[in-house]
Amino acid sequence: MDIYQFLSALLVLVIQGYPGWAQDTCDQCDCKLSSNDDKRAIFNVRTRCNTGAIEWSSAYGAIRLEVQPSVAGDFRLCIVVDSHHTVTQVSQEAPRTRRLKNYRLGLEELRLLSMSPLVSVGEGERSGEVCVSGRTRQPVLLFVEVERTNRFTGIPSVTLRYDVESLSDAMLYDPMEECRPCTQEEVLEAYCTSDFVAVGSMHKADEDSGTDHTKVQVAVAQLIHQNSPVFNRVRRDDRYLYGTIHVPGKCGVKAGKGDFLFTGRMRLGKPKLRCAPFFKDWLRISSLAECVYN
Repeated sequence: MDIYQFLSALLVLVIQGYPGWAQDTCDQCDCKLSSNDDKRAIFNVRTRCNTGAIEWSSAYGAIRLEVQPSVAGDFRLCIVVDSHHTVTQVSQEAPRTRRLKNYRLGLEELRLLSMSPLVSVGEGERSGEVCVSGRTRQPVLLFVEVERTNRFTGIPSVTLRYDVESLSDAMLYDPMEECRPCTQEEVLEAYCTSDFVAVGSMHKADEDSGTDHTKVQVAVAQLIHQNSPVFNRVRRDDRYLYGTIHVPGKCGVKAGKGDFLFTGRMRLGKPKLRCAPFFKDWLRISSLAECVYN
């Protein structure tokens, strides 16, 4: 047995070392799991969603997460992990095939399964954003394992947020593609499909420490739509709502003058800017929008 066969067999033994295996635990976008006893088990989670979260209370054992989103072509899967009263290790399963030569049977294929560590999250910590690539009909497989020791006295819990973005050919070849202004068609689509839509101005733009994003502080004069409380009232006597939107740091966004139509979506628990045309430019095309908000 060579080293590759040994490592493959060792990985199988490690997985089989768990006393329990929970099949098809959750197939929704947002899952809530709980390890209710002291037996280590592997929770099997499958999702075809593009965004969601897994909340794991009394965490013990591991989660095998299979992400096969409903996107065509290449995509990018990003995760953020919160770990409480435990240490959480996330790895990517990478199945591969090795061709072996057998003097009696000829060529054989040996299917191997390797683990590539992605991130380790300490007790009471939140990981940075970790991204891996994937392709259509090829699910991304993640293995989330916790370490429970006597050092931690509280109830261990883990929250893993995931988000999938389709990678167009332009994004694959031009890293600044997501920084360009939206086209008229993209603005109209964003207006009708975003998690938040508001009219307002930018007050400040700062680097988000520990990430590669910029935080843009926004004062909203007209709230058109929001699924989550992105913009909130700070004082009763103030007619503006205030909130923070996140933008990729490489875009070099600075606080500019004027009123804008801000559109965006919730990504990994944070509001991300999608399109932000000047409000006067939006008024010229607003009649073409195929949706109406109350």
